[in-house]
Amino acid sequence: MSKIATYGVFYSGDTAQTIAKGVGFRFSDLLGLFNKVQLKPPIIKHLTVNFRSHNNILQLANSIVSSLEILFPKTIDRLKKEVSDLNGPKPMILSSNDEELLFYV
Repeated sequence: MSKIATYGVFYSGDTAQTIAKGVGFRFSDLLGLFNKVQLKPPIIKHLTVNFRSHNNILQLANSIVSSLEILFPKTIDRLKKEVSDLNGPKPMILSSNDEELLFYV
């Protein structure tokens, strides 16, 4: 732990994107490690502007994350919702597993 403080380490991530079963990392857990060994906690900066996706996709993703926050409140960190300056088409949700339909769309 002292090497983290000496050399300076950057952590990044989004606990709402954790897909591995049994992985439960949260940034609050990381802060707890610093408090446990009596080191100064790191400065946390939340990045909310997304340059990879357009705003309609982010609105859909944010609604799913909001559901996770409500249904599983202790499993992910509550972060500010992402936004984008880019516009794009409204995402479509397909409720079929028909491969032909997917190719057609």
